[in-house]
Amino acid sequence: MDCDFWKTVLINVIAGAIVFILFSIFLIYLINHYRRPRLKLVCYKEFTREFNWLEVNIRNNGKTSLKEREINWHLYIPKSIDIEFLEKNKYKNEYAGPKKILNEPYNHYRDYNKFNSFPEREITIAKIKLNSIEDKKFKIYYYFSTLLGMQPRRTWGKWWYHKIAEKNGEIRFRYVPFIRIDYSMDVFKEVLLQINRELNKEKIRYLLVGSYALYLQGLVYNEKMPKDIDIIVSSQAELQKIENAWKEYIIEDRKQIPSTGGEQTRFRIKGVEVEVFWETKKTYSNFLEKPKWKKVDGQNIPLISPKDELEAKKAVVALRGYYNEDREKIEWLENLLSNKK
Repeated sequence: MDCDFWKTVLINVIAGAIVFILFSIFLIYLINHYRRPRLKLVCYKEFTREFNWLEVNIRNNGKTSLKEREINWHLYIPKSIDIEFLEKNKYKNEYAGPKKILNEPYNHYRDYNKFNSFPEREITIAKIKLNSIEDKKFKIYYYFSTLLGMQPRRTWGKWWYHKIAEKNGEIRFRYVPFIRIDYSMDVFKEVLLQINRELNKEKIRYLLVGSYALYLQGLVYNEKMPKDIDIIVSSQAELQKIENAWKEYIIEDRKQIPSTGGEQTRFRIKGVEVEVFWETKKTYSNFLEKPKWKKVDGQNIPLISPKDELEAKKAVVALRGYYNEDREKIEWLENLLSNKK
């Protein structure tokens, strides 16, 4: 009798211990899953209402190496869009305190695949559109936590999932405006004049092509134009010269252009995206020798003419096929030129 009693007690104790261990494991999982370490978001340049796009970067604090791992990345943005601005030299050790936030992120992001271990490297993980800015100071907060192998409940809309760095580190919120039609054309002109002065100083031959070249000639074929400044140079050596002079402005390293041959580098100067490229298949390059000169605030700017833009655009399309706006632009230019006859 006593033997059966103690056997029952032992079985119950073992069963209870197993249940306790399993419950503890589950509890640890829940704590780990819902624990969201807060990392500081920092904007280190002055924000102006004219620019309504900001770019978010993740930055390691140098204490741990960057490791690629699957992480559930939660983005929370309050409706009020309240971002705290800090000076560039203050961001390292300042972290945000508790803050009530709303689960309403904007649905625009830029994904990336992987990055190598390297202290203090910056990786762009998102772009956030700010619809209305009432004040120059506002705050945005980020959280992220491990998923422990679980599949996300939703992969689009409310949540986004990325491969990003270890939790230990720092997220930097960097001011990088993106060009849209609501930008003042004075900003484009200011950048173009700066570019023209610098290229003339280096004795680099260039041609302004694309939408902004047409805009300067008083031509606007739709409300989306222009988006950036496109410049073609005559040689790889000239492209290298520009890269050396504008290192601080580079936002995308030099890459090959499969369709027309050659290479291009992307810069961002005072918020304006500038693409500088050279070609080997001579689509736009053919028109370097016959620009349509335009005087802008006393400076001569070499522009591509509408006729040459049409020929070049058709040559590019023949090589790479049509993009979304190619047909519209070609038809618009053809109608424009036929009406001039």
